[in-house]
Amino acid sequence: MNKTFKKSLSVLLTLIMAFALIVPSFAALEMNNYPTIRINGRSALVYDKDGKQIYTNPDPSFNEVEYAKSLVPIMAKEISKTLITQDWEGYSRTICDKITPLFDMIQIDENANPKDGTNGGEWKVGTPLAPAKDYTFQWDWRVDPLETAALLKEYIKEVKRVNNCDKVNIDSRCLGSVIVTAYLYLVGDEAKDNIANIVLYVPTVAGSQTVGALFANQINFDDKAIDEYVTYYMNGPDRFFNDTAYGDDLEIFIGTFCSFLYQLKVLGYGTEMFTYIYEQLKDYMVPRLATNVFFFPTYWAMIDDRYYEAAKEQLFKEDSDGYYTVDKNEYAGYIAKIDNYHYNVQVNSEKILTDAKNSGINISVIAKYGDNLLPVEKNCRAQGDGRIETKALSFGATCSNITETLSDEYIASHDSKYISADKKIDASTCLFPENTWFIRDCTHAAFPDCIERFKAILIRSKEQPTIENMKEYGYTQFMTYSAENGTLSEITGLAESDKLYNHDFISTIFRFFTALIKLITKIMSVKKG
Repeated sequence: MNKTFKKSLSVLLTLIMAFALIVPSFAALEMNNYPTIRINGRSALVYDKDGKQIYTNPDPSFNEVEYAKSLVPIMAKEISKTLITQDWEGYSRTICDKITPLFDMIQIDENANPKDGTNGGEWKVGTPLAPAKDYTFQWDWRVDPLETAALLKEYIKEVKRVNNCDKVNIDSRCLGSVIVTAYLYLVGDEAKDNIANIVLYVPTVAGSQTVGALFANQINFDDKAIDEYVTYYMNGPDRFFNDTAYGDDLEIFIGTFCSFLYQLKVLGYGTEMFTYIYEQLKDYMVPRLATNVFFFPTYWAMIDDRYYEAAKEQLFKEDSDGYYTVDKNEYAGYIAKIDNYHYNVQVNSEKILTDAKNSGINISVIAKYGDNLLPVEKNCRAQGDGRIETKALSFGATCSNITETLSDEYIASHDSKYISADKKIDASTCLFPENTWFIRDCTHAAFPDCIERFKAILIRSKEQPTIENMKEYGYTQFMTYSAENGTLSEITGLAESDKLYNHDFISTIFRFFTALIKLITKIMSVKKG
């Protein structure tokens, strides 16, 4: 081989290698420069028209979480007394009187409008968050989503005018997804001329069976679901008693004690007790809490279609006395608003989103899973993010129950491309299987920086992000969140939390007595201290 040939071959190989390194950069998504409008979920704050904060409690010393914890011993004391006296209406009144005053300041009237003096202030386009030109659409989460969507329409026009641009991006979270979907319904085909990208982060558009069951007063207790729920929350990352003197030891003991009772087949007796108490309270406490604490059109927007009419029948009555329910005729305007949203937006939400995507708007969905749902609904063992079922969040993913995996038979008959490595999710049945991502072990209300960085790429892409082109940035369809490291990584197998549920009778007994000894030791050391 002569020198000239060797030199030519060397140059050729160098060019090939250089080209190979350059190709991924060309494959990366090109970003747009449109401003992004964030639409958050249920806001923690509500201001009156003069800019005065009216909710949450303006007193900076008030802590909602601590107040909620303080109610636990009161409720336990009252329930013990009521089991003897059988005065369930009195018990309901005592508990409701502790809770409902917190929400008196933000109630709405019979036409679903904020009561005088509490209506939200006028929106305005404020100074964007440099350098990304991001805006936050401040909205009153109490009112009719379609009324808010009309305000969003004007807000988008104003953001476009201020920035002298043709379009905007929309970053919606939780209930914010309800508003953007209502907007798409409201403006129809016009949306494609105003919006480039939409990210739906843990969207509640499809509703929630848990919320539906609560509103419809159709609570269902299951001993296995309760065991799983207690096991997770007393051993997992979001422990309830973390800040107490006995900390982890108390929580682990409670969790193992519950599992011990379940393994002994006696937890069902506790479930029967919960059911008995609920049956006594269902006509007193549940409707009153629903109509005094959660009675907002946006919450009605979260009711799964399977429960919607049952919830209306439960809470709207002819000639109501106004104490536990509301008068159906008096609230005709209210009902008209929630019906308008439910039957025109939620029921048709998949078509609304599909039409928007087909018109050229890029739509990306981020769902979560691996977090137990509240054990009060017949399907509460489903995958969820602690509040909403993963199937609803993802618009149709096929999911295993929280402590289980999809069957081998199911996996063998479906495309492995869309099945998570932990065998819990099949994304092929989603509305947008190529544009839906799943994050495990991250609770519904968590917005860590690593997810914000992921969303930033989705929200500014000129072309439609897909599970394939996002791999260029290291993001796969199924990812797990590490709270310890603040990172997202590809799922390669079962989560650590899955080990919590894998206990037989012998291991449960061992875990229970180990936890008991540790707790007793901790109590003795605290008392000595």
